[in-house]
Amino acid sequence: MDKHEKELQLELAKTERWNVLVPRIFGTLNTLIRWGSGVFIVHLVFKGLHPFIGQANGLDIKIMRFIVNLGIGFKVSVAMNFTLIPLSWLAWYRERKGKQRAITKKSEYQKLTEANDEHRSSSKLTPKGLTPKGGDSS
Repeated sequence: MDKHEKELQLELAKTERWNVLVPRIFGTLNTLIRWGSGVFIVHLVFKGLHPFIGQANGLDIKIMRFIVNLGIGFKVSVAMNFTLIPLSWLAWYRERKGKQRAITKKSEYQKLTEANDEHRSSSKLTPKGLTPKGGDSS
């Protein structure tokens, strides 16, 4: 290797290091900005509640206690159920539609390739791979 190739290899190694380092730096900054924003929002909410709590009478304190109890009563697991169940159903539905689309395409290609085969056994399924209405597939 001559001098120019060594310099080129050195520059490539520096570039490769930056290609690894820069995404990590931006990922860390992104995480810090998100967490900082969340903490700032919580700070603003509590700062906004402070005037109401500071000069509150009995009724205001009962109302605030009711609101806080609602927040405590709404557990994270319930919120996750409300989001995960529909997302799971949607994922299953999209997967099923994808399988039906694949079976339809396969059925079309199989029909073309086996059109002249007299020994072909038929499963009596619909082109989408479903059991026909009105009975079993036997």
